[in-house]
Amino acid sequence: MFAAVCDEFYRYDDQDISLVDHATSVLADERDVEHVFTFDPDGFRTLGFTAVPDDTGEA
Repeated sequence: MFAAVCDEFYRYDDQDISLVDHATSVLADERDVEHVFTFDPDGFRTLGFTAVPDDTGEA
């Protein structure tokens, strides 16, 4: 998993996305998760996720 996180981190090296957010993204992709609950939605949107509650209005 760490190698996949590092690959994604380098792929988006022009973005301000934390290593933890990349790790979350890799785990979510492996589990077919489409929505991520977050208070910092920009990075997850960049990574292709729907941010809850910002994008859905749900809490």
